[in-house]
Amino acid sequence: MFSKLSYKQKLKGIGIASLLALILCYRLSISRTIEEYQKYSSETTAAAGQVSDAASLTNLQNREDKVGSLFTRYALDTLQPEKNLLSVASNYCKGHNLQLKEYKPFPVSRNDSIPVLTRTVTVSGPFIPCLRLLYSLESAGQVGRISAVDFKGYTDLQDKKPKMDCILYIQNLIPTNHESR
Repeated sequence: MFSKLSYKQKLKGIGIASLLALILCYRLSISRTIEEYQKYSSETTAAAGQVSDAASLTNLQNREDKVGSLFTRYALDTLQPEKNLLSVASNYCKGHNLQLKEYKPFPVSRNDSIPVLTRTVTVSGPFIPCLRLLYSLESAGQVGRISAVDFKGYTDLQDKKPKMDCILYIQNLIPTNHESR
């Protein structure tokens, strides 16, 4: 039967048979493989979304705990004597041959989402006790965050001796429940 056909007819027959074989293979295997791959991809994406949601929730909880600990550390609480800046600074000055010259609070900064109170304490005396006061306030961390320190040396006009002033800038966070009072 195939011997009676010309080469042109045989090539057309092979082309049609190969086209039918290709369609049959596509319907039986390739389309199902593509469907399974799409299903796998969608499930993998959904699983990754659930894992990332859990990871982001854990990350968010860790950040909230960190902010909460910082807030409690630097929150303004002047009712307790160990957290009252004026009390701590004056007690330290009495015991370490320093003179407390000035205590000055600034207006509350409302530029950020959390109100910040900045206060300055000016202490006069020798350099080493001023540094020890600075270290004591930083290491205890009870009265607030020391944001800046300014050391100023000058000559006293009365006794012509060199003197030094230390200005400490201390910041505290003000809780939102404190504002409503």
